[in-house]
Amino acid sequence: METLKKDWFRGGIILVVVIFAVSVLWMLYQSMVAIPKQKIAGEQKQFEYNIEQLEKCNADVLDSYSQAWTRACEELERGKDCALPTYEASRLDNTVVDGKNRCAELYKN
Repeated sequence: METLKKDWFRGGIILVVVIFAVSVLWMLYQSMVAIPKQKIAGEQKQFEYNIEQLEKCNADVLDSYSQAWTRACEELERGKDCALPTYEASRLDNTVVDGKNRCAELYKN
């Protein structure tokens, strides 16, 4: 009977140690594999979103540029897509550069 009690006690201790070891291994797995994978996936989604928004922002800048160019031509009573004076063309070109720089700053990765 005494041997049976010792065996049950040893078995219980071994079971507790095994459960503890499995728990520690599970926590290590989570912290070293699962959570970093989730973090990487989140960063990838953010990167893709930023690229998409950057492209949209740049397209909006170019659209605004085109509209401003057309308005400037109309104000000078010239045809659509006219040749603007250098000072006006340079000013509009600078708005594109500034706009694209602003987009790049907003959506940098």
